[in-house]
Amino acid sequence: MMHRSGAVYIAVLMSSLLVASLAMAALTMAHHHARELTSDADFRRVQLAADAGLEWAVSSINSNANWRTNHTHNVDSTVQVVNGVNLTYRLLDDDGDLADNSLDPCDVLVTASLRESSFSWRAALEARGPGMNCLDYSATARNNIEITAEGAWSTDGPIASTGLVSVDWQADVTAECFASGGYAGLIHGGMNGLIGTLEQPDASVLEHYSNIATPIDSTLLRLSGSYCYLEEQLLSNTHNTISGEVNSSGVYSIDCLGRSIVVTDSRIAATLVLTNVGADCSIYGSVHWTASISNYPILLTDGNIDLSLTATPLLESTVGLNLNPSGMPYRGQTDSTTTTAYPSELRGLLYAAGRVSFDNNGSNNQFFGSIVSYGMIRGDGDLRLIYRDIFAQDPPPGFRTFEAVRIGRGSIRRVATP
Repeated sequence: MMHRSGAVYIAVLMSSLLVASLAMAALTMAHHHARELTSDADFRRVQLAADAGLEWAVSSINSNANWRTNHTHNVDSTVQVVNGVNLTYRLLDDDGDLADNSLDPCDVLVTASLRESSFSWRAALEARGPGMNCLDYSATARNNIEITAEGAWSTDGPIASTGLVSVDWQADVTAECFASGGYAGLIHGGMNGLIGTLEQPDASVLEHYSNIATPIDSTLLRLSGSYCYLEEQLLSNTHNTISGEVNSSGVYSIDCLGRSIVVTDSRIAATLVLTNVGADCSIYGSVHWTASISNYPILLTDGNIDLSLTATPLLESTVGLNLNPSGMPYRGQTDSTTTTAYPSELRGLLYAAGRVSFDNNGSNNQFFGSIVSYGMIRGDGDLRLIYRDIFAQDPPPGFRTFEAVRIGRGSIRRVATP
């Protein structure tokens, strides 16, 4: 009898232990599930907070006129608590110094954290301040402006140089001039000292346009030695006789692979980005060039530009191509003939990271717009430059100051939490 009672006791004890173990397991699972739910909820909260943090960072920068000097590269801002989530942002400059150049591009990195959860966004800051003051001039050079030999230049807008404006004894220039390094030669117009900093973008300005451009393989052009030739072509946001692939914004890029490039006997209504140019990009002969988007540059290059246009009109009969087909009117008209003539002229904004020159090869350079050279401007050719203020009134991408910023389109990406 006692033996039977002991067995019953042991059975009851084992059952109790089993029930207790199951209860503990259930409790552990419940706690684990609760932690998972909390972790998931925390992650959603930090992600939403990081989204809001981008707007907070931009607002903080735009409300601080001295934001470049009041921030330090790669150092977090003061913590901001939003709905229990800790938010910080830091600014990242490629050269590690936010304050050394007011035109340097930079990124913002926003981090949101709550308990064991964190989330970070990184994005490029895009300048949305006023236009750079280079757009207030018909021509600007970071170095000298030199008119040589028998060159005759005239413009109804001012020109500016951070160096010298120099005119040879047989040459002359008619313009209101601003220079930091003084003057030499015959100048018809005011001679003024350049006040303040001449604002010009560096070669990084090409990046935005390269990113949205349709690339054109340079081997599709006629090649001869160290040159490639863009000749007898029609290029716009609706037509591309070179490769056939059309860019709806009318922005195209060509990697010249170290060759010089000659643009001649063509009608272009597009923005062209030329990289890895050899000695120079030469715009020669009869060319009619505008942009598809009115305030976009017509040409940007990381090299030099040589302008040598003639007064001879661009003739469809000469190039053997209809240059105003359906979808690409000229003065509101399209046709299917090859009898139309176009004035040989450039209309728009031209940018060179190197030198811009004007050659005297029977040239008659006519330009409506603005020329920006990050190098020098020189030459012995004639130039008639008619200033257009559309770029100052509505600056194109890459030509604004960083007095105000916004998040660059398509630049937001998730990164590891620092």
